[in-house]
Amino acid sequence: MTDTSLTDATGLPHYVYAEAVAHCDGGPGSAYEPDEWYAYRGDTGVLCAMFYYRRTKPMTVEDYAGIERTLTPVVDGQVWPHGLALSWDEVEGWTYSPLEGEHSTVGEYWGPLPVPRLASPAALRALLPRLFRGHEEDLPASAEEWAEPAVETLAQRLAAADADRLGTGPQQTGGDRG
Repeated sequence: MTDTSLTDATGLPHYVYAEAVAHCDGGPGSAYEPDEWYAYRGDTGVLCAMFYYRRTKPMTVEDYAGIERTLTPVVDGQVWPHGLALSWDEVEGWTYSPLEGEHSTVGEYWGPLPVPRLASPAALRALLPRLFRGHEEDLPASAEEWAEPAVETLAQRLAAADADRLGTGPQQTGGDRG
């Protein structure tokens, strides 16, 4: 993973999207908020986001005011002993993988999620309970896409990147290439 501390991740074109997904259940502190998430640009320039869900047993945390609270498990520890990671990138869209260790080591298997590349946070929220209980083969599919004002800019960026990858983007003609 690219170190996002070197750049301002909030300035990335997909940061608002990743934040909306991280808070798909009502905001910070909600039941399905990931334990950790990042929006970053990969080594090849691809826009990416990672979401880690490690709560396989009750977890005590301290909030900003120093008040301790216990979070209930969200991931079935019998099925996913170390939790799960969700991944989004501008090429593959949404995938998931089991964590293989308590230090967020992600497994080699990445299964696709049955949602569009720019799935709405609600579409992702709808499949999380079943995925977290291990019902991978029976996840609710959705065609619902993100419909926030920032989506148009991100969708245009994804379409342009797709065209470049497929070689169908605007061709540069003439001019001095220096």
